[in-house]
Amino acid sequence: MWMVVPGRGVDTWINHIGGSVYSTGTDDIILKVLVPNDLPWPGEVFTAVIGGKPVRLPNPNVSAYINGLYILTPSPARFVATNRQYGRILNLGKFPPGEIVFAIQTPDGNTFKTGPATRNADNLPHVYVRTYLSGAIELWFEDQYGPQGPASDSDFNDLVVQLRGGVADNNSVAELLKTIREQTGEARQQAIAALRVNAV
Repeated sequence: MWMVVPGRGVDTWINHIGGSVYSTGTDDIILKVLVPNDLPWPGEVFTAVIGGKPVRLPNPNVSAYINGLYILTPSPARFVATNRQYGRILNLGKFPPGEIVFAIQTPDGNTFKTGPATRNADNLPHVYVRTYLSGAIELWFEDQYGPQGPASDSDFNDLVVQLRGGVADNNSVAELLKTIREQTGEARQQAIAALRVNAV
């Protein structure tokens, strides 16, 4: 797929429904609450021109509710931002290598987590993890309980943030760093070479 990224033009991305986010342990993680197009009353979608053709794309942070974003692990759990803090940028700092579990908390008391559907009370995934070729990762949350139908619109645009820096959509960098710390000889050299390839 293609996406227009402000300041970078067109960037490719891949969606992972029910995806997870991992700290590489190498850099600070920078979080930005995305700004919906056409404020003050943004629509669910907007039209962008990509390759000379109009394309309808989902609009971030379009929800009737004020939802909170939390980091659950690594602990302690802590509040990060709301979906209405458009454009807010936070330096979350450097996390130890491994999974970071983010969660959306809704005004009606539901908490939905990144990762597999089994983490959520309705046994459904509530996040798309979008991984861009440029290295950015976006979390697109759905804030309604239940399957698509009267209870949920399943639009996954209710709380949307971008992550940059020491994050990945898989744990390979953290595993390579662990191998480099713990191994010697050929295993360590192979991990160093693989880390260089991953960094490109």
